[in-house]
Amino acid sequence: MAAQRRDERFMRAALKEAQKGIGQTSPNPVVGAVLVVDDRIVAKGHHRGAGHE
Repeated sequence: MAAQRRDERFMRAALKEAQKGIGQTSPNPVVGAVLVVDDRIVAKGHHRGAGHE
């Protein structure tokens, strides 16, 4: 069960990061990500905007 709680914590961090892109990425979805090494978040980011044609 500890692994599930750990995974949920990292998923919440990714979702929080994704929220930063709300209203900026249409028509694409908002996306957040965290990079985890040895149970520590070492990087995070989000989709900042839709691409241009």
